[in-house]
Amino acid sequence: PWFVDYFAEGVNLEAQSNAYTALYVELWSENWFAGGFIWKWFVDGERHGGQDSNRFTPQNKPVEEIITSYYKAANLN
Repeated sequence: PWFVDYFAEGVNLEAQSNAYTALYVELWSENWFAGGFIWKWFVDGERHGGQDSNRFTPQNKPVEEIITSYYKAANLN
């Protein structure tokens, strides 16, 4: 998956959101699941991702809200 063309068209934000939602719906309540690696998270996030980005980062995309909502609601103690 790391060979995605930077200039490829056709960003599918709905598919990305659906994939993360499915992951959380199926795994979040499992006692062995303690989180996972978000593909790529940039320190200077405001410069990355976004509605037109075909990169794997969830930053500045609708899926970022899904990720945030699950971690906000979690009892991580």
